[in-house]
Amino acid sequence: MVALDKPEGFIGSDVLKKVEAEKPARRLVCIEMQDRSIARPHYPILVEGQPVGMVTSGTLSPSLNKGIALGYVKRQFAKAGTEVQIDIRGRSATALIVKPPFYKHGSRK
Repeated sequence: MVALDKPEGFIGSDVLKKVEAEKPARRLVCIEMQDRSIARPHYPILVEGQPVGMVTSGTLSPSLNKGIALGYVKRQFAKAGTEVQIDIRGRSATALIVKPPFYKHGSRK
């Protein structure tokens, strides 16, 4: 959290202003697996068979009883509700991009 409009600037302000103006090409998203699969780091994220990103971390959530993951995807595929596939060692597993947090309201949803 910084104020980019400070007249005197600060170290790195030029880079942050550039990022704000250009918008990053990829976004970090939350992913819920739709079957019993577990996504792991470096697994490709696909849409219609084409790679659009990469999983950064993933595990089985005992609270949700399903696999969850984080990953970077191209900006146009980052909207909640987007269906994606995760390439798990050559097998395609269906997943859904969701809004954080994974665990909501103290109960399973």
